[in-house]
Amino acid sequence: MESWYSIGLGDGITAAMPSAEIERSFLPLFNAAGKPADMAVFTRLESEGCLHCEVIAYFSPTAQDVAKAFDADLAKSLPQQVWSCSQGIHIAGLSFFLKALE
Repeated sequence: MESWYSIGLGDGITAAMPSAEIERSFLPLFNAAGKPADMAVFTRLESEGCLHCEVIAYFSPTAQDVAKAFDADLAKSLPQQVWSCSQGIHIAGLSFFLKALE
């Protein structure tokens, strides 16, 4: 598997602002690259027994420039469930993502 990146954005309330910043940075690069199927940013609510869930953004390998701009770290693994796409997804991108989980 190629290297994915991830970064915590805060809880469901505080994550809105950094998520919007990521989207503002990602979309021009995504469009300039011709909207490649393998370029996306996904988010997931994660809870480790805490009262509040944390929103984690996952950047596909081709979105690594955006990930690095936000000081994202290499993702140790990709969770297998409960995903939502925040930016850059279409049917081909979804197919790419599902293959990365295999």
